[in-house]
Amino acid sequence: SSGINAEYGYYSGYLLKGFLYRIKMQMMENIGIGLKILTDDGIKLVNIGNSDIYEGNMKLILGLIWTLILHYQIRMEFEGGKGDGGSAKKQLQDWATDLIKNLPDGKILVTK
Repeated sequence: SSGINAEYGYYSGYLLKGFLYRIKMQMMENIGIGLKILTDDGIKLVNIGNSDIYEGNMKLILGLIWTLILHYQIRMEFEGGKGDGGSAKKQLQDWATDLIKNLPDGKILVTK
């Protein structure tokens, strides 16, 4: 096949490439909007941008998730008086430590 689509009159490879580029730009813009909402809510983002999330940089994404948990779950409970003392960061570390203790051999299973 020549790659020419008779119905649309376009070379299909070119059309698809342009379509995928537009989709990528829309996704990057959506991620950027989400990150702006987080910064407007007082979350300090360090060394992470929309391209890091789009490209799947797991180390930075995990750091972002850690920050979100700290901000929205632990800190809210700590400030609301539900915490049992200590800093919000310490409470998050204690929670992670308790989670790992309950796993066989202290290993965390990760699936893709």
